[in-house]
Amino acid sequence: MSYAASFKTLPTARYIQNEDSCVGSGGKGVVSRAFDTTNGRVVALKFQARDKRPAALQQHKREHDIHSALSDHPNIVTLIDTYITEEHVVSAMHLCRGGDLFTVVFDSDIPLRVDEFHRGFLQLTSALSYMHDNGLYHRDIKPENVLVSPDRRTWQICDFNCATEQETTKGAGIGTTFYRAPEVFRGHHSNPEADIYALGMTFFVAVARTNPWVLPRRDD
Repeated sequence: MSYAASFKTLPTARYIQNEDSCVGSGGKGVVSRAFDTTNGRVVALKFQARDKRPAALQQHKREHDIHSALSDHPNIVTLIDTYITEEHVVSAMHLCRGGDLFTVVFDSDIPLRVDEFHRGFLQLTSALSYMHDNGLYHRDIKPENVLVSPDRRTWQICDFNCATEQETTKGAGIGTTFYRAPEVFRGHHSNPEADIYALGMTFFVAVARTNPWVLPRRDD
């Protein structure tokens, strides 16, 4: 099966970008703003380097399918579609203009209020519960993968690159080290419980503005 055939070619006439459109970058790609000419809205385009090996394209297809299946929840970023170019796999999503939770917590001059924390984490709990009820698991919950609206009233989970339909995972290489549950380091764990632990760690870091581990160890 050609997984590349599962994706449409990026319609460059539909999505218009300018030189200062980049809104963020990380180890998994670059996110840019774009004007969607079909509806007049500004959207986010996430560009990931295209690896043409079948296994890599299969992973992008899995990410698309999982994210698409969850996009109707108000606290999960809406995926519009996934496209390919010669060099990239491109995900078009609704744009959240407030930035990610890590930036809001550590870089904003205005601290989050208690009621904003409370509302936001109820929303994240609802989103995670919805995922698990549908037999899907994120496996990389962290402040950088939570987007916050400019008025801070809406929080949304994003980035489904590590997501899976499998309830258990073998191996300790999934997710971000500081947010992994202890059992993840042992090489075989339950994904629902690991997601819940990562959400708890996200809450701790957001409230305390620090991480409890200097360097995570297997016995922490």
